[in-house]
Amino acid sequence: MYVWSKRNVAETRARSPLTTIICILLIMLDSIFNTWIFSIDSSYVKARDMDDWRHKTQMKCLLGVWVTMLLMVPILLTMYLRIYRVKRVFEVYQKYLDRMYVRSG
Repeated sequence: MYVWSKRNVAETRARSPLTTIICILLIMLDSIFNTWIFSIDSSYVKARDMDDWRHKTQMKCLLGVWVTMLLMVPILLTMYLRIYRVKRVFEVYQKYLDRMYVRSG
């Protein structure tokens, strides 16, 4: 909400490292969860039959994909917000330069 309300104002303060730390933690959580998910033993010996083994293997793979996707969405949103901020600062600075050019000319 804060980002949306400040969308027409260029941010001049230094950016907090909090978003970077959150992104690093999300990537670390993704690797920990996927390590845990894929370390679960789904060998054919413990399965009742081939279909049960195949089903467990597919579910484990899908769970790993879902965990990765759900943890990557906030990372991608953070990257988008950073790109938007740089773009917005550039646009405001370009308008400032245009005004200075008109005043001097």
